[in-house]
Amino acid sequence: MRLLIYWLASLAFLVSTAFSFSQTLHLPPRPPGAPTGSQFIKIISPMGLTERENWILSQIQIGNVPSWLTNLVPITITKTISGTPHTLTYYVTPDYMAIGSDQDYFLEPMTPLLAQRVADLLNCTLPTRMMVDYHYTNAAVHLNPSPIPPSGAMTTVPVFADHNTTVRGQRNATTNSFPLGALVDGDKKDVIISTRIYGNPAPGRVVIYGWHYPNGSWIQDVTAVHEETYADYSHGIRMVQMAVTLDGSPNTITNILTSSILWPLLSDEGVIATPHYPHYATVPVITGQPYSQTVNAGSTISFNVIAVGDAPLAYQWKLNGSSIPGATTSTLSLTNVSTANSGTYTAVITNISGSNTTIPALLRINTNAYPLLFSDNFDTDTSANWNLFWGSGNNVPDYTADWAYDYRAIPYTFNGTTYVIPPAPNSISGTTRGVRFTVNNNDTNGVIAGVNIYPKNQFFTNNFALKFDMWINYPGGAVGSGATGSTEFGIFGINHSGTEANWAATSASSTDGLWFGVDGEGGTTADYRSYIGNPSGLQAQWNPTTNGMASADAAGGIYPALFANSRFETVGAPGKNWVAAEVSQMNGILTWKLDDTLIAQRTNASAFASGNIMLGFMDVFPSIASPASNAFVIFDNVRVENLSTNSLTPPSITTPPQSQNAATGTNVTLSVLATGSAPLSYQWRFNASNLSGATSSTLTLTNVQPANAGDYDVLVTNPAGSLASAPAHLTVTSGSFQFASANVLSNGWVLLIFSGSAGTQYVIEASTNLVNWTPIVVLPGTNGPLPFVDTNAPSFSSRYYRAYLATANLLTDFEAYPSGALVIFQKPSYSGSTSNFLDLTFNSLACVTNNFPVGHSSSNVLEVSWAFKSGTTSPWLRLTTFAATNLPNPTIATNMALAFDVYTDKDVYVAFGFRETSTTNPIGFDGGTSGGIEWVGGSTDNSQPPPKGRWISAGQWTTVQFLIPYEPVRAFTGNGILQTSSGKGVLEHLCLVPAGGSGIYNLYFDNFQTIDLGP
Repeated sequence: MRLLIYWLASLAFLVSTAFSFSQTLHLPPRPPGAPTGSQFIKIISPMGLTERENWILSQIQIGNVPSWLTNLVPITITKTISGTPHTLTYYVTPDYMAIGSDQDYFLEPMTPLLAQRVADLLNCTLPTRMMVDYHYTNAAVHLNPSPIPPSGAMTTVPVFADHNTTVRGQRNATTNSFPLGALVDGDKKDVIISTRIYGNPAPGRVVIYGWHYPNGSWIQDVTAVHEETYADYSHGIRMVQMAVTLDGSPNTITNILTSSILWPLLSDEGVIATPHYPHYATVPVITGQPYSQTVNAGSTISFNVIAVGDAPLAYQWKLNGSSIPGATTSTLSLTNVSTANSGTYTAVITNISGSNTTIPALLRINTNAYPLLFSDNFDTDTSANWNLFWGSGNNVPDYTADWAYDYRAIPYTFNGTTYVIPPAPNSISGTTRGVRFTVNNNDTNGVIAGVNIYPKNQFFTNNFALKFDMWINYPGGAVGSGATGSTEFGIFGINHSGTEANWAATSASSTDGLWFGVDGEGGTTADYRSYIGNPSGLQAQWNPTTNGMASADAAGGIYPALFANSRFETVGAPGKNWVAAEVSQMNGILTWKLDDTLIAQRTNASAFASGNIMLGFMDVFPSIASPASNAFVIFDNVRVENLSTNSLTPPSITTPPQSQNAATGTNVTLSVLATGSAPLSYQWRFNASNLSGATSSTLTLTNVQPANAGDYDVLVTNPAGSLASAPAHLTVTSGSFQFASANVLSNGWVLLIFSGSAGTQYVIEASTNLVNWTPIVVLPGTNGPLPFVDTNAPSFSSRYYRAYLATANLLTDFEAYPSGALVIFQKPSYSGSTSNFLDLTFNSLACVTNNFPVGHSSSNVLEVSWAFKSGTTSPWLRLTTFAATNLPNPTIATNMALAFDVYTDKDVYVAFGFRETSTTNPIGFDGGTSGGIEWVGGSTDNSQPPPKGRWISAGQWTTVQFLIPYEPVRAFTGNGILQTSSGKGVLEHLCLVPAGGSGIYNLYFDNFQTIDLGP
């Protein structure tokens, strides 16, 4: 068997390194939200050839192609060459290369230069003339060619799109009989590999052929009339996988075409010595920029960049201009972010030909979150929840309002380069819907116009803040160059009645509220504006100086630094990028901020002290924007926060989930205890992947198997932030165990030799009648023989023993805490019950340490030190868990064993106090501080306080166990009986009685755990 496995593994390695026999294109899955074919047409329509082809390549590179196109179709041919028969199988795409989804795709013409780059990317080639004929012969679907009359427009995207519509209509008519993915012919000509590619006068040529009619005749014979930068609507790009099977052995298309013997299999032009188009060096080009994000502390985020260029591309992410070590891929992922991660992120993409740098993206961490009074992210059409008002210079409505507007594939130009609008910074999970407005571009009459929306039935007073993301788009380049009518204003305000059109009208019978406006391209000397309403007439525009504004002009004040040319096309103006806007009212002070930077501030001495919020858009100039489609504003993630209350508290984990060992088939429960402003939500993860439905503070795994072993953590989230717990490791063992032997010793004791799996706990029970069983000890498995002596055996005439797997719950092993941390217990001097027995001049302590006596396998333990005074009667120490800094008042149950490891430098007795809180919290969680306390585990002089529990000899590590339901109980503040309605209570204290006289005691504790003893 070993030789067979080795042989199979070696064969797999040989195949993967030399050839690939995959029958699919090697592409990643199509990304969620990638442009459909229709959307892609709109994106590339205004582009020049070079930019268009970069976009095509980038979309193929990220996998934005129909899934059925990636499943290749086999073509098998047989031919005899010089008396030798050959059988060849190769694989082709079922149709020409397309961009988009399975149902909305665009058959995209390309130049041969791009086609070759795509082929190289996919480990493919283009077909020869002979192969195109093979495709016709093997096609399941023969479409009738639909040529368009020649014109100068046949190389433009609108004509590409028209022909795409025609061809798709033809193809859709055949899908009932031949679903998408069947081999198709007749919809395009082929760009082919040919001897005619080279040897022509410069520039190079594109060679085309085919476009077969159903009867087998073709429209286009082989021609190289066009230059290599030419592509028209009729050109199709079909990929042929480079790897083939020839006579049962791996081979390649290139090898066959360049072979003086094999070329007749695929070529009717003889040997094709250079079976590919030329490749020209290209520097990296960025088609997809990382986008700014605003998140809560503890979140996990990613920045991504899409770039094309000669491979290999090297990536280097930077934060505030400094390289981030190890951040060298196209994606930068950050987990559990904090304010230390906030700043400006860029990526530098480099290849042998040059480099390019992304537009900076900002990461902001919310540090002050307040309760929400209102919010709308416009992911659905919420127009019924808003009132809309409009105004215009000619009293004719001239606006559009698009609700739940999907902007994910809306193109814009930035310094002459086209991108698509990214998700807004505050959008959860990268959603891309908002509310979009246009004004003064819906008819041919150029007039000033404005539009407002107000949420219905909303009224805000006292201290509050209106916050939102805003994108102002404008036509043309910086300052609207190359366009007209580019200066339009996003407007927003507070303290409105919600019944007026409030904008920069030239006449009005009534206006109200306080509002602000900003244009996107700095096209006027008053780019930043503020207004106050007038119940009796026209609004007034506040003077910038009295409004606390450094300048109204985008070219002045703080604006050039705030909206620098690294992120904004027009210096000083917030257009063509998302900005975070805020208008707040706090103790009578009005504040306007953009991107967390103060724009204007003044005391609100007006009558407008409370009311509704407003969003809108206005054009104060009569000229119509051109192109009109590029002039709009988008608002997203609108919310109103209540500043009259305290800010929300982000999650804090007080008790993380604990690592556990479990045997196969048992059940495991993991728990977390967290604090923070409600509501808290939970998401458990296994090896960093979300567990479906695991959204409570506890996670129960039933019938665990080896596959369940691994790291579990939980992400706790509230409106103020997120926090991930430290991972808890679950070890799953086989759980096999047995009694190896049992012998009665000369003194009547019974020596049991037990064997169990390491990392598990086993309860040993004894019985005299095989009916009533009593636990006598908990033994840890060691993967080897483990002796146990039953010293109570002489008390019985007969004794039976049995063992079962137990579920252990680790309270703490102190590994998650730094040295010096206070965990579970208060300092010895804390309890007033026993402080009079202590020498309070001694500096007592109870804290985590990594310095402890040898003989114990651990990194951290708990060190506890104190000094007993001499001359006191019945001294003892109450080492209490009451309100401890970490893991206070840990919950335990009356049907469990309590166990821990201890080392002491003087002999000591140990019992413990159980507080009867009747808590229902999970084991290990804070179980409260109310209820009587019973002493458990006293065995010597238990009739007198304090009880003397287990004897712990000095100078060695000892594992102490208390089988709670079978231990002696004595009252401390209770009645001497364990009584709880829930079966649970609290480990309230350890009762430590000196057996080594007065003076200093140094104890070390570790591995506090409970073991389930059954019902």
